[in-house]
Amino acid sequence: MAVILNLPCEIIAMILRNLESVRDLVSPVLTCRHFYYSFLAHPDILANLMRDTIPENLLRYSVAAAEAMHYADSPSDDTVAEFVDALLHHTDQATGKLRSLPLGRALKMEQTYTVVDALVHDFASEDWKRFSGSNSEMAQDSQLSGAEYFRFCRTFYRLEMYIGLFRDKGSHSSSSQRINNREYLLYLSRLSPWEHEQLISVYDYLEVHFLRACRDILFHDVEVGKHMLDFLNSGTGWIQWSISQGLEFVYKLIHESCYDKKLAMLRSTFTSPRGTLRVAFEEYLMKAQDEMENNNNPWLMNLTVDDIKSLAPCADREDTDDGPLAAWRYGHRSWAVGGWSMLTENAGLRERAYVFWDLQRIERWKLLSLYPSIPEHSTGAFTKQEYQAIMESMRERLLIWKKGGRGYWTSGDFSRIEWPTVTA
Repeated sequence: MAVILNLPCEIIAMILRNLESVRDLVSPVLTCRHFYYSFLAHPDILANLMRDTIPENLLRYSVAAAEAMHYADSPSDDTVAEFVDALLHHTDQATGKLRSLPLGRALKMEQTYTVVDALVHDFASEDWKRFSGSNSEMAQDSQLSGAEYFRFCRTFYRLEMYIGLFRDKGSHSSSSQRINNREYLLYLSRLSPWEHEQLISVYDYLEVHFLRACRDILFHDVEVGKHMLDFLNSGTGWIQWSISQGLEFVYKLIHESCYDKKLAMLRSTFTSPRGTLRVAFEEYLMKAQDEMENNNNPWLMNLTVDDIKSLAPCADREDTDDGPLAAWRYGHRSWAVGGWSMLTENAGLRERAYVFWDLQRIERWKLLSLYPSIPEHSTGAFTKQEYQAIMESMRERLLIWKKGGRGYWTSGDFSRIEWPTVTA
């Protein structure tokens, strides 16, 4: 150790530059003062490490998502519009923050990207398998193009941004700040209609997998019965509150195998910061419909391609492929402006990630011709029979809760119910 401490800062910096991740950087920097000061003297170390870990075209979204979470904790005088425009549409300004990132936030960004990458591959693989059906040749064409991978990742980051900016911290916030409707509507207005569908598609995917992960708890926990959670309806606040805990929370819960740990995570959502993405979308669509009431061509079929492209006020120069636009246009060709995203009858298309694929893939496999044969509704997390059984059991569990019972309920079996001790 004495030999290392005698090395000049420049040599230490060279060693740190050869680490593979921010996680690898944390231990030496925080356990050795000489390493720490060498790290501070060379801010390019962290910036370059972030560039090696996260794809260059996703860095601004990674920075934006991290900043959004921080913004919610320590709101500045900047408006949401300025925040979004600065981080998402001025790339140099966003990536320029890499040199001044706190180490803890950089580590968080790396962890978030790991989660995003895992979710993207699971989401894309699952949805392409549904699209392919029994076509084995089509199923083998599952490798994402660079543009498709970027598009999937960007959408997960945009959801994380929304969560960070607009979840209501309520009594848990020292400032008790709430973002008003104008601001979250402004955020959504920065996205095109097909990007809205991308966002809702990702949300639907997370919702279904979250509910499947909670299956055992929803069937058996007494406290869940007490809350009488109506989890079948997508607009239900509890589901939205749970997903508004962030991507890492949802990912961890999905992959948690321990019942008690998963239950503790689920219980934490009852008192945690809350967000309502679906409600925001409904309000946004109503507002868009009101604004176009006097327009002579509110129907999509009456709009030219140039008219449609004008609906994307802040087009992403990293994503110029017309595949998402073509898929969205075909799926909404008979709808007016108020029905341009989040249609119930397009749930089956959304669970096939229809607005994420490149135009080349769409044309190669003639995906648009498959639309009429795709079920309108998604497969969902539960069948209606399972849903009804759970809701009936919740009523019984509510009665047990009122009598003081806690724990694991099974129909006709109360052996795992914990009752309050009766003292003489």
